[in-house]
Amino acid sequence: MCAIFGCLVWGMSPMHVTRTNQIMNQIMVASGERGRDGWGYHVQEDRGHSTGYNFERKSVERNSLHGRNDFFDEMHPIHQGGIIGNLRAEPTTEYVAEKREFDQQPYRAGGWNVVHNGTIANDHELRNHFAGQKLPTGVDSAAIAEFLARDETNDTATETELSATFFNMVSHLKGSYAILATHDHYPGVVFAACNYRPIWYAWLDGACFFASSKDYFPAGFAPQMVPPYSAWRFTPMHAHRLDPAVLQGRKALVVCSGGMDSVVAAKALQADGCDVHLLHFQYGSRAESPEYAAIMAVSNAMQVPLHVLPMGIYDKEDSPLLQADSEIAGGEAGAEFAHEWVPARNLVMLSLATAYAEAKGFDLIGLGNNLEEAGAYPDNEPEFINRFNEMLPFAVGDGKRLSVVMPVGNLMKHEIVALGEQLGAPMGLTWSCYRSGPVHCGTCGPCFMRKTAYTINGLEDPLQYARKDS
Repeated sequence: MCAIFGCLVWGMSPMHVTRTNQIMNQIMVASGERGRDGWGYHVQEDRGHSTGYNFERKSVERNSLHGRNDFFDEMHPIHQGGIIGNLRAEPTTEYVAEKREFDQQPYRAGGWNVVHNGTIANDHELRNHFAGQKLPTGVDSAAIAEFLARDETNDTATETELSATFFNMVSHLKGSYAILATHDHYPGVVFAACNYRPIWYAWLDGACFFASSKDYFPAGFAPQMVPPYSAWRFTPMHAHRLDPAVLQGRKALVVCSGGMDSVVAAKALQADGCDVHLLHFQYGSRAESPEYAAIMAVSNAMQVPLHVLPMGIYDKEDSPLLQADSEIAGGEAGAEFAHEWVPARNLVMLSLATAYAEAKGFDLIGLGNNLEEAGAYPDNEPEFINRFNEMLPFAVGDGKRLSVVMPVGNLMKHEIVALGEQLGAPMGLTWSCYRSGPVHCGTCGPCFMRKTAYTINGLEDPLQYARKDS
């Protein structure tokens, strides 16, 4: 419920120190929108001694940031070391009627200095059963510092051992968290960890800055987000991931229309060892009947479960694809522009698939978006999936790991055909046509692209077409 911020600096010249102070002032003031109930920061400089130089400032006065931008102007010139800070937004469950300075972060215990944004739901358990040193505050974030301080080897620990201690602490947390931490014996290191609470960082000429939002950095910065559900050690010019990159689970829910692209995507995931389930949406498409027959046949052929969900949010006039007698663009014209666009269809489908996947315990959501159709359909562009994945950790429950994968996302139609035939996908059971009928029309955009893709591969398309010459 706070903002956290920080900075790791090294090799600072006087000019760089001045600029770093200015940047830190801007980040701290901008961070005030996320916390107005107190603030504090800890400065630690490496002076070549075992414990370095420590300096701390705190305030427990509400709105004491207002009208100020000079917090770091008088700071001792720091040439190498770490700064971490917190601006507190006090939740009702952590309200302190008479706040004292030790109620305000950063918290300091056993050589560790810690700031935290979030809510620790198991703080009482951590403090009662795991912690060693006790801090004189009831604020939940103190449990983090106490847990870190319980390791009696902190005074002699190596950087690697401290990293293991930090990651072990993170693995015991229940609740929401974004954490920055430093240790007295390693002033040139900042530890960071988060789940869905954000941490952003940016490198700039001998410094790495941290904030709770990318909007808090000055103009011209290119901040990156610390990946949700990860832990890191930042040192000059390097970021080292502490947790092993967690492999996604193998239970995949594939959004599948019954068409070639999504069926090949499902087959690719199955070939990769995933436990594949198909999810078919009925949203009123004019080809709904042959699509449903196709997805049933594909499900049986692949021997995978099929889930069918209604998606009755559209009216027929919303798209030509929903009207039985509307004109359908053909040939190159149908392939190069989204004449039959259905408003936000992939976004709606992915949102519903996310809810279904979270509820039913899936790890992956598969989609048949592809590079060729990205030329006409914005929601086929791989960047759409990348952005959706960036949003996902904030849309599902704490601790849930879901991601969207696109097995054919970077493939053209002729490459999808080649992959499908190579994997033995049931290509002859799919339905690619925009029209409804006993066989594919052979003239609409999808039919044109599919037939051309088979021709490029020198293969015979197993489907029948009403017209083969278009």
